Amino acid sequence: MPVIGLRELVELKKTRRLADYPVISELARTEHERLSRKTITAGDWRWILSSSFEAEDIIRYLKNGRALKIARQLKRPCLAFCVKAVENSVSGAAYMLDAAREIASEIESLKAKDRLYWQPVVDDLRRLSSKKLLLNKGARL
Repeated sequence: MPVIGLRELVELKKTRRLADYPVISELARTEHERLSRKTITAGDWRWILSSSFEAEDIIRYLKNGRALKIARQLKRPCLAFCVKAVENSVSGAAYMLDAAREIASEIESLKAKDRLYWQPVVDDLRRLSSKKLLLNKGARL
């Protein structure tokens, strides 16, 4: 049975469905847990930090010095707030809220990108369906 890898699945789940993003974060946690049994490479940290949509998880990852250093180099806006949350224990909660807002904005951007990609396909399918040019659901080929 053909299957895809966890990281490829994460990319496929970046859709307009809001319910996909907690799943993506869970997949990132799963990959982190799997990798934490050995040395996590810089590339692995970049993937983990770019794939989580939960500020709390990102802040937990940043407790690792190597992850913190890599986060400072990445251009993902929520990471700057997560770094500040880790570095400022007194005002960290405020930075976590800022990070969560950035993550929400990023999700909305990904949802819009998904809509732009699929809308022409959906429009074509609706047009074909209205002209009865598609097979009926459940029809055998």
